[in-house]
Amino acid sequence: GWIGLNTRNSHTVYVDNVEVTSYDLPTGELRNVAGRVVDGNNTAIENAKVELLSTNGEELKSTTTDALGNYKFKNVVTGEYLVRVTAGEIVKEIPLTVVNDGTDYTVVDKAVMAEQGDKTDLQALIDYAYTQKEQDDYQYVVPAVKELFEARLAEAEAVIAKEYASQEEIDAAYDALLDMVHKLGYTGNSENLKVLADAVKGMQLEGVYTDETVKAVQDALAAAEKVLANENALQEEIDAARDALQAAVDGLEKIPVDKSRLQKLVDDAAEYEGRIDEFTPATAEPFKAALEGARAVLADEGAVQAEADSAYAALQNAIFGLREIPDKDKLEDLIKEAEGMDLSGYTAETAAAFRAALASAKAVMADPNAEKDDVDNAVSGLQAAIDGLEKTTVKPGDGEKPGSGGQDSDKNDGSKNNSSVKTGDNAPIVLYAVLVILAAGAAALVIVMIRRRQRRK
Repeated sequence: GWIGLNTRNSHTVYVDNVEVTSYDLPTGELRNVAGRVVDGNNTAIENAKVELLSTNGEELKSTTTDALGNYKFKNVVTGEYLVRVTAGEIVKEIPLTVVNDGTDYTVVDKAVMAEQGDKTDLQALIDYAYTQKEQDDYQYVVPAVKELFEARLAEAEAVIAKEYASQEEIDAAYDALLDMVHKLGYTGNSENLKVLADAVKGMQLEGVYTDETVKAVQDALAAAEKVLANENALQEEIDAARDALQAAVDGLEKIPVDKSRLQKLVDDAAEYEGRIDEFTPATAEPFKAALEGARAVLADEGAVQAEADSAYAALQNAIFGLREIPDKDKLEDLIKEAEGMDLSGYTAETAAAFRAALASAKAVMADPNAEKDDVDNAVSGLQAAIDGLEKTTVKPGDGEKPGSGGQDSDKNDGSKNNSSVKTGDNAPIVLYAVLVILAAGAAALVIVMIRRRQRRK
């Protein structure tokens, strides 16, 4: 409060941008003095004791701060003074020169009632913390620790940046940051564990290794994946999970393999191998491949039961599929006979059927994979076409010249075609139709069989 406040001639004064209660304008060599008291956070201190002292320490005036931390002295003679401020255990003296400079008042420097602590150690710790962030291992610090470390570092820097920080505040920031620096060893590099876990997940375990050892691997893998899912897992946990998984993999025991059935089948297959030239190439090649594969499994000490069983089935099916090369001598003789025939004296229809049957027979003859049924069908088809050939007939009186009738009659005597024409019998026509159908069917069947054999290659 003001000492001897007179409100006649009031004025408004701002101290540190805070409005001060109106007071009377002093006269002559007298000045009004105002000031403000705050703590280290620039918060107003109420009821702080403020004394106006002479240069030799004599108290001249005394007051206390209001709720805004303001204090005022009225009618102070120009000259040199000390302003002593007491807030709790903190006491500060501020030099004051009061002059008549034409203004309404003299403002005392703001009194900050806070001790400025020693920040040396805190700054050194902050510098050290930044060097740790540059280390390669920092990337493996577990997220929970890293997050707190970053927060404490930011808080410490904020204390350093404060104009007034108490030693207590500085020490608290120092202790909090140092605690997190000590925890930077909480790292967790799970890369090696992940590589091993992925490799194990790609292994064929079922049917290859014993149930007991497979279960051990599966349990260790489940534990490893749990550790991998924990982003805050420490290195010792990660290493323990990796060691356990590796030990389980190393302990895998293969199921004993019985190759006796396969060995016997390979021994039996040697008979067919010795006369492989007797079988069609289309069936011999798969047999040779299956036999080679079976022998490879027998020689493989690391082969599992599933591989032995698969090789057995493949070789067995290849043996089942072998087809002997049929005897084509009869077909060859018939083709030669057919090739020597003159078709100029036969009807166009039966000659066409004959040519189709001959072409089919030749295709079967040239097919190294033709089977016995193919050859038999080709023979019967070609023979039917030969038997079905019908000679051309001459109408009565057509093309006969004088003196030639008797000769032609002798040539036609006894022929089935001539007899047919003379009697009007339809039997040769029916026989021709049947033969054409049979020849065409046989030819078609032969072509289908050939194509089927070719697709087997």
